[in-house]
This record gives sequence, structure tokens and C-alpha cells, in this order.
Amino acid sequence: MAVIGKIRKQSTFLLIAIGGAMVLFLLGELLTGSSIFFNGPDTEVGVINGSKISYQEFELRLQQALRMQSANGGLNEQQRAQVREQVWNDLVREYALKPEFQALGVGVSDDELFDIIQNDPNNAMIRQYFSNPQTGQVYEQFRSPNGQLNTQAVVDYFKIILTTDVTENPDVASAKLNYQLFKKSLRESVENEKYASLVEKGLYVPQSQVAILEQEKGKQVSFKYAVKYFASMIDSAYEPSESEMKAYYNEHKTDAQFKQTETVRSLDYLVFNVSPTANDIQAAEQELVGLREDFAASTDDTLFVNESSDTPFNFRWITSGTLPMAIDTVVLNAMQGDVVGPFRNGNKFELYKIEIAKVAPDSAKARHILIQPNATDADSSIAKATADSLLKEIKGGADFAELATTFSVDPGSASNGGDLGWFTEGRMVKPFNDACFEGKEGDISIVQTQFGFHIIEVTELTNPVQKVYAGIVDNNIEPLEETYQAVYNKASTFQIENKNGGEDYEAAAQEFGLMQAPAIRQADQTMMGLDNSRQIVRWAYEADLGDVSTVFDLGDQYVIARVNQIKQEGTLPFDQAKDIIRAEVIKEKKAAEIIADINGVNNLKEVAEKLGSPVQSVSSLQFDAYSVPSIGVEPKLIGKVFSVEAGKMSVPIQGNTGVFVVQVEDYKELPADGTAKLQLERGYQSRASFEALNAVRENASIEDKRASFY
Repeated sequence: MAVIGKIRKQSTFLLIAIGGAMVLFLLGELLTGSSIFFNGPDTEVGVINGSKISYQEFELRLQQALRMQSANGGLNEQQRAQVREQVWNDLVREYALKPEFQALGVGVSDDELFDIIQNDPNNAMIRQYFSNPQTGQVYEQFRSPNGQLNTQAVVDYFKIILTTDVTENPDVASAKLNYQLFKKSLRESVENEKYASLVEKGLYVPQSQVAILEQEKGKQVSFKYAVKYFASMIDSAYEPSESEMKAYYNEHKTDAQFKQTETVRSLDYLVFNVSPTANDIQAAEQELVGLREDFAASTDDTLFVNESSDTPFNFRWITSGTLPMAIDTVVLNAMQGDVVGPFRNGNKFELYKIEIAKVAPDSAKARHILIQPNATDADSSIAKATADSLLKEIKGGADFAELATTFSVDPGSASNGGDLGWFTEGRMVKPFNDACFEGKEGDISIVQTQFGFHIIEVTELTNPVQKVYAGIVDNNIEPLEETYQAVYNKASTFQIENKNGGEDYEAAAQEFGLMQAPAIRQADQTMMGLDNSRQIVRWAYEADLGDVSTVFDLGDQYVIARVNQIKQEGTLPFDQAKDIIRAEVIKEKKAAEIIADINGVNNLKEVAEKLGSPVQSVSSLQFDAYSVPSIGVEPKLIGKVFSVEAGKMSVPIQGNTGVFVVQVEDYKELPADGTAKLQLERGYQSRASFEALNAVRENASIEDKRASFY
């Protein structure tokens, strides 16, 4: 409903602008002789392992993937970007990884895939495929009574998909495409696991490495220390001169911190958010007011909800506390057939139609024995007869839990004597649910569901409460067209008045809050915090330093951006590295002053007094430690402390956060605990697959030029 409010007006202006731009583009291409109609564009999207990937090849694969992915509906720009990334990854796999897999004999047969689907209900990829992405729960028709994945239902579903003729059921075509995507992803996942296993099993930890680590783990020191932290000193008192910063830069410019591994651009930008106004809120409410009578008169509430609500299939059980108090009271006191509302609930308005009103337990606790027909049974009579026989035994005094453990095919509950624990109404499939909530404690009955025959014993019920089952038509509160237009006009006016950038731009931008987007890469699909912002990234790499963009439409946001910095690949020039240099020079000047203050002092207590800090202790530190207790990551301190003689005091040590002076109290040699080899093996194994695959990719010399096309 509210989507209609997002359709922009200005159609005449847009058509003229777009048409004019197309004419100018075609004329320009024709007149310059660089048109795709004559010479063709640079169509190389990338190079992988020496193979050039043409634009035509990439686009053909992309369109095929988009058709498969959009079989169930259109894709937004973010989803299209994800498909483009997947197509590129597929090409990398085909040209770089596949040759490696084939050389090692790594592959996955169809029989292997079927075995995994049939026998591994805990496989993450299979479970995800058959789960609701909103709730994370397995879809009801593929769910065993304990909530786990029913692999037999999965196999049956795929059999139906693969054997049904598309001409008989057009909907199967989409399902077949989804199955092919699923099968491809599962195969690749298993191939990766096999490759990782091969690499892990090929790892060998030399005894020399074990010995070195055992030696490092065996060194332990205890020491006292005094410290003056740089943060306790005011930066402005140590402001460096231009010449000091240049001298530091010239001495350190080959350091890693001044290396720019790729070209990046930085932007500052303004965001004009489109938020619902009071008029928009009132309109959303009135839209539901207009539906109230029709909802009350509806004879097919499922159809009405699905056609009218922003949330399809919006039916649920409601008890006290389910809804905000003001809504809760009205809904629970309504009668069957009543339509109440609209009520505002968060960022939406809701109409409730009472389908069922009753007093019943809120929750039930039950146990069950599940008997499933065999796949070869012509009918379910054998399973039913088994269930009847077991019910007779139970009523004759047999132990329910023992029979569940022996006969139930629901592994999740069978191991617990059939116990399913507590569940609320609507959680189980309907026949099972009704047997529990319409019965009483101690009832034992047989019901049939799509899973088979259940012998159910209701073990506990909560006290009865007032509850209703309601169909809900909701309407999200969203801005109307006039609201979009007003915000766009505000953004457009700012852009026109400040399109030359400079100080006037910055002064005017302060009213709206100027935001920063540092280090944007050409291939980035989005800017942090801005959805669908690929268009801004592409503009940034077409613009010059200081350019101000036009107004970008990002749905519920309008954005104006300016290029404020361009860092080219290579060594950062002095001007672009000033912030780094300033911080480092200030740190060095502080360290020099601290060291001068304690020069010649040979007693740790006196050093501490000079530094204005107490003497502190570290009771134990091992040489292989990553950080120092109560201090943090200080590799220089760790390295130096182990070189100080026991009972002696060190020279001042300039660390990351301050200047330290230590006095070693004692060294200990710890016996080897036998964990060094295992520690190294686990460390290597955790990195094996990732680093091996990365090495293959790096060896393939991949050159990605997609950013020039998308």
C-alpha cells in the first residue's frame, strides 16, 4: 500500500532530461569515432590466471545468474551487486581454483551430494536452504516435531521437483533453478572442505619449531615497573614544526605506515533524510480506517490480509502481554468476527480481525512417539497399526519413555523419552497442536500429520487464559510524495548554491552535519551507513579533487558528496601523511622529555616519583605472550624485559603508549607442558584452508577491472 507513496512525480522533466542525455551521448559517440558501434569499448573485465575475461563473457554469465536469482521476483540493486560478485567469484573458481582441485583429484559426485542431503540434517547449507530467513527456523513442512530438519521430507521434495514436468506445473521451473543453485553451492562447499582437509593433513610441524616455542613458553619473568603514559601529557605543548615533521618523514617514509597499497578517495557528504511527517502518519492511519468495513465483511480473510497488508500471512495467537497494553486490552476483549483498530504499534498501524476467541492454556508440555510409514508401503495402514498397538500397551501400563526411545523416529525427542518440553499454541502443526490445547492433562491420543502418526501424551498445561487468534492488516508508516519532494527541494537548493565547493560549502554544510567517508576504493559497492550507494562511489572516481556532486537519490535519503582527498598507490606524499607524522613526532618529543627527566636516576622508586606514578608489579610474563597484564600490547617492552639481568633496572623503554622503566625481580624456567606441538598444529590448521586458497588466488595474478563497468 505505502509503496505507491514513493513513486516520484516530475515525470515530464525526467523524460526530457533522460531523452536529451541519450541523444547527446549517441551524437557524442558518433562524432568522436569512439562509439561502440565502430570500434567497441575496452571490454576486458579482468584477467585470471592469464585468461582474459571479456565483458561479453561476464555479462552473459551475469544475465543468466540474474534470471535464475530473480525467478521468484525482482532484485534490488544490492542484490544485483551480490549476484555480480558471485559471478566474479565463480570465474575465479573456474580459472584459478578448479585447475588446482583437478590436479589434486578433488571432486564431488552426485552420489556424494545425495548422501549428504539424505543423511546430514545438521549440514549448515541444507538447513539454511529450508529455513525461514526472518526467524531462522526450519519451514514447517520440512521440520521434524523437535524443530530439526527432516531429511526424508527434503529428499521427497527434491524428487518431486526433479520428476515434475514443467509443462504440467509452471511453478516448478523456478524450483528447478533454485535446486541447481543449491546443488552448485553445496558441491563447492564440500570441495572446499575436501581441499582444506588435504592441506591440513599435509601439514608437518618441524621439531625445531616445537623446541623454539617450548623454550619461549618456558621463559617466565616477574618484574616491577614505573611508567609515564603519553596520554597524560597535553599534545599542544609538543606541537611539532614543519621542519621537524619533514625530517621525520624523510627518515621514515619507507616505513609500512606510509605505504598506500591501492588508490583510495575520501569524501565528505551531506545526508538529507526523508522521514514521515505528521500528515504522512495520519494518511497511513486513514488508509486502514478505509479498510475496516471491508475487512469485517470479508469471507476469505487469508486472501484479504495477503492483498491488503504490508505483512503477508499475518495471523497469530495473542495473549496478555503479547501487545502493548493499550492494544492488548482492546484486542483480548473483542468478540469473534470483530475488527478493532487501527492502532499504532511502533512504525506501523494495525487492524485486527478476531478469528477465534477462547479461554485456554497459554502453553502445553507433551511427549510423543512418532511412527512414520516406510517409503515402500502402499498406504499408511502398517504405521497406523503399529501406533494403535503401542497405544494399547501404554494404556495397559507400559512405560511411555521406554517405548519412545525404542520406536520413535524423532531422534531429537526419542533420546529424551519423547519429551518435547513446553511450547505455545501455534508452534506445532495443527493436528498436533489441537490434540494438546483442546485436551486436558493426562490425555493420550493418536493424531496423523504430514510427519506420520503421533502417540501424544499431554503431560502439563498452564492455567487457562483469555486468548485470541487474529488476522492482522498492517500499514507501514512511510513518507508521502510531497514529503519526498520537500526534502529533495531542500537538498537541490543547497547543491545549486554551493556547487563550487570551498569554504562557503563547508560553512553552509555545518547546518546539516558534514559527514566523512575516508578511504573509498573503486570497487566498493557501498559507503558505510548508506544503502545503494554504489552510484556515489562511481562518481567519486570520475570526479576531480574538490568537485561537488549532484543530488543522489538513495530511496529515503538524498546525498550530496564532495571529493576531499585522493591518495594514489605508492608512498604517501608528505601533505597526505601529515596526520600520521604529527602524531608520531609528538610521541617522540614526549618520550625525549620523559627520558631526560629521569636521566641518571638509578633507583626505581625515585624514577616512579619523577614520573609521578606508583611502582607497579607484573607477577608473571612469558616470552611468547601477546600482551602484558594491566598494560596491553607492548612488544618492545616484552622484548627488552627479558634482556635485563635479575635484580637490575633497565634503561628507559619507549613503547606504544608511554615510557617504561623496569626492574626484574626473578626469572623462572618452566617445565615443558607438552602443548607446544598441539598449539602449533592447531594454529596452522586454522589458517590452512584460508591461506592455501589465498595463495592460489595470488598466484593466479587476478586483475579485477569490473569497477569500470558496474
